[in-house]
This record gives sequence, structure tokens and C-alpha cells, in this order.
Amino acid sequence: MSVCKICLENIPLDFEDSLLFLFHPHLKICPKCFFQFRPIFRTFIFYGVSALAIYSYDEWIEQLLYRFKEQKDIELKSVFLEFYHLQLHLRYRGYHLVPMPSSKEKEEKREFSTLKEVFQILDLPFLDLFEKKQDFKQEKAHREERFKNRQEIILKKDIPSLHQKKLLLIDDVMTTGATILRAIELIKPLMPKKIKILVLSKNDGKRR
Repeated sequence: MSVCKICLENIPLDFEDSLLFLFHPHLKICPKCFFQFRPIFRTFIFYGVSALAIYSYDEWIEQLLYRFKEQKDIELKSVFLEFYHLQLHLRYRGYHLVPMPSSKEKEEKREFSTLKEVFQILDLPFLDLFEKKQDFKQEKAHREERFKNRQEIILKKDIPSLHQKKLLLIDDVMTTGATILRAIELIKPLMPKKIKILVLSKNDGKRR
């Protein structure tokens, strides 16, 4: 009998033996936790770029991201996308994953990259293109501050040619989209073949 990665309770044998686990053997989530996930697969256009959000940034996603990122519960890395990784891999086959930059201070504290741990399950190559000139805390900033602070995001030195590459900009939570907009502004002049956006969750302002 396996233990749920989220609540740490035993997973019922009938659920573990179901087709769900047959096709997703690494899922390891009990039915109670599994049905807390409410995917929306919301497609939208952001400044002319096609985007997809897997979840709304609801209380459940907020709680799990806090445990994963701030409490270093690395076992949660697979719970967000395990059930959808095959369809996402096929949908974005041929793309490079481009993570939005995180605070250096936070990454050093966590000792892992949030986005790489979550999105590596898609089995697509990563391209690290961006960095922050200095750290700023987006989660407590107002909309105007976020758009002003986005200028602190710059391209890294000696990045590979992006000409004719297909780039998938990824982030865990999209609120105003200021960081992603800055990324688009920086890479569009480098003539990639395509740019798309994939975010784990979209915060429409209801949660801060």
C-alpha cells in the first residue's frame, strides 16, 4: 500500500489498482487529494501570445505551492502535472522550456529551482535565458510596481541563438503577467520561430 504524497494517508488499494495508476504509476495521490485538483485548461491571448493556464490559483494550489516552495517539500514536485504530462508533451513537442527568473536569494535558500522541478516532467529541453539584476518581491507588489520592477529582468550573457527556435515561457503563478511581458519584449527581437506561454496557475486577483 502506498502513501499519499500530499496528506500522507494510505492510498486505498482499489484506487491504487485503478486505470489512473496504471497509466500514472508515479502519481501517488489518494482520491480525496486527487479530486481537490480542479484543472481549467484556460486558453487566452496575452499581448498577442497564445497562453494556457492549467489551474486557477485557488486555495488548494496556493497551499501546495507554499509547501513545495517555502517548506521545501520536494516530493510535491510531480503532483501538479503528472496527470497531464503526456498531453502537454505532445502539445508542446519541439519547444524549449524557458523558465521565468526567480530570486537568487530564494533559490539559494530552497536549494532547487521551482520551475525546473515541476516542469521537467514534460520531458522537453530547458533554456535559461533570463536573470534579475536585483531581487524584488513580486507577491507583495501592486500592479504598477510589478510592471515597473519588470525592467530588472534582463537577458543572460552568451545565450544561444534563438532564431527559428520555438520557445515556451513557463511560470508557476501568473497574476499581472509583468514578468512574462518583459520576457516577450526581450526575446521577440531575437526572432524565435514561435513564442507560447504555459503557466501552472492563473491568479485573476482574487487571491494575493
